[in-house]
Amino acid sequence: MGAGPSTVTAGITEGIAAAAETASEADLKSVLDALTEEERTKIKEALLALKDGDAPPPAAAEQPAEPAMETYGLSDEQVANVRTAFEASDADKSGTIEANELKMIMCALGHDLSDEEIVNILQGLDINGDGKLQFDEYLKMVADALKTVG
Repeated sequence: MGAGPSTVTAGITEGIAAAAETASEADLKSVLDALTEEERTKIKEALLALKDGDAPPPAAAEQPAEPAMETYGLSDEQVANVRTAFEASDADKSGTIEANELKMIMCALGHDLSDEEIVNILQGLDINGDGKLQFDEYLKMVADALKTVG
């Protein structure tokens, strides 16, 4: 697998960091305080596994992929790696990344953001306007970030 996961991880980091340039530490701390210790541990373990290239296969791997899913120019392997990262970030397994989960991601990446900054990031990435990131929106963010990185 080599460079695949590390390239995707770099893309995720760059994409979120670029969207978070105006975020503050107080907002991130507020979101982190709302998470349980178990949620924090799961997210940290998943992000560390992704960083090390040891992430488990996505839970949805057995399910057939949506036939018309846009891949934004990413390979099947890259899409699978992004899905793994998405599912690891979706602490409550709702199928979306909400503000508190985005704050946890940002914290794990070393960015302390305010609630207002998290909301601003979500608004910038949330294509359908529901206040959450679906996988397609997350995939687009990573693909756009990879274009700027590489």
